[in-house]
Amino acid sequence: MLLLVLENSRTTALFYTKTIETYEARIMSELFHAEFLQNEMADQGSRLYNVGKLTYERQGQVLQIECHVKSRRFTFTFLLPEEQPEIDTEDQEE
Repeated sequence: MLLLVLENSRTTALFYTKTIETYEARIMSELFHAEFLQNEMADQGSRLYNVGKLTYERQGQVLQIECHVKSRRFTFTFLLPEEQPEIDTEDQEE
């Protein structure tokens, strides 16, 4: 019985740790994705966050993000919106 309780406790602690790491990686990727959309950035690079390292690479309309949190690696893929050309809507002189 004691072994069952200890194993259950260990499993719960491991699940908790993995869940936290997953959320940290997901938050890192979402923050970077938002920053990438707002700013003009290089097609590949890396960023250091307080919980881990993020590397990214843009391939056409796809942004591939890899997050390293502690000893785990997470990969996220985002589809980037197509660039819309600006249309001059002001009246042109005739």
